[in-house]
Amino acid sequence: MTFASWAKMARRSTWIGLGAALVSCGCRKNGGAQRNGPHLLASKMEAATFSLPSAKYALPYRLYVPRGIKGKVPLIVSLHSVGGRGGDNISQLGPDIELLLSPRVQKAWPAFVLAPPCPAGDEWINRHTSPPFRPYDLSQFRESDANRLTVALVDDLIARHPIDAARVYVMGFSMGGSGVWDMLMRHPGVFAAGIPITGVGDVSRASLLAETSIWAFHGELDEVSPVSNGRSMFDALKKYGTRARYTEYKGVGHGSVGPALDEPELFPWLFAQRRADRAREPQSAESGVDGARERNK
Repeated sequence: MTFASWAKMARRSTWIGLGAALVSCGCRKNGGAQRNGPHLLASKMEAATFSLPSAKYALPYRLYVPRGIKGKVPLIVSLHSVGGRGGDNISQLGPDIELLLSPRVQKAWPAFVLAPPCPAGDEWINRHTSPPFRPYDLSQFRESDANRLTVALVDDLIARHPIDAARVYVMGFSMGGSGVWDMLMRHPGVFAAGIPITGVGDVSRASLLAETSIWAFHGELDEVSPVSNGRSMFDALKKYGTRARYTEYKGVGHGSVGPALDEPELFPWLFAQRRADRAREPQSAESGVDGARERNK
């Protein structure tokens, strides 16, 4: 993929404002974003494939392994937007990955970075509907293979790498933001924190996230995922504790990912989060049973 097509993907996904975020992290000096196109990012990451017997396909992925680390460090899972889908294991590597791999971020907070691609024809949420996206009943939709494989892969990586299981984070924008909500609700206790940007989830299951740190972002003028999605979820989360934060950008549409990643407190906040000291909740059964519904029987 050329940088031009990579930029086209970013524009199609309305990644407006990411230039400011990349400048602030020091990774766009003298046109760094053009130098650090997806193929160069791919060269910095390990490529592999993960599978489950019950999944319809194997999941390719890219993993950044920080060098020179001492002890266990966090893992960040990045869920791309719809523009990152594909089968080349490169198309998911957008400006967000460049930001997470930048020397400024990695020097301050060394971390593994996992970038799985959702294949064409699947979604992080198994709904397959069209915008504007609205809240939904999670129990009416089986967990997508992309989601299920990614969470199982997280467990596999923790077993094989020096990853701090209490500091596993998930972030995503648009389709990826909705995937964050879905993943957190189906697998409470796995992730210490989530950053859903312009996503939509099941408001009725907010109680499942009582012990998960959340910082959600939305644009006031978003027509793809209306701002009411972010507001209603935050209102529901406030009933169960103080771990939730919500930032809404006035005059911004679906491109809130740029200002979100440009928040000066975002990464200091994220890397300070730890999973509550308790036994991890059971995950979705490999048969594909809805994990949240299974737990609430």
